[in-house]
Amino acid sequence: MRNKLLTEHIKFFNSRLLEIEDEINLRSERIDMMLDEVGRQREEIESDLEETEFVRDFFSKKGEKLLKDLTGLMTGPLFSTKREF
Repeated sequence: MRNKLLTEHIKFFNSRLLEIEDEINLRSERIDMMLDEVGRQREEIESDLEETEFVRDFFSKKGEKLLKDLTGLMTGPLFSTKREF
């Protein structure tokens, strides 16, 4: 009788442990999916910030210097509006 009772308890606890293990695995998969999504969103935000920094730099003093340098190159001999004969 005692062995039978112990066997039933072991079976019950074993099945309960399997249920808990399945639940943990399911939650772990969900966490992995959420982490992947968060990582993707972070990359997207970082990409947006890089573009924003480029635009900010373009309109800052650096951008003004760049435009001045480019304008200077465009008014050189090839693009010059002055005709020298």
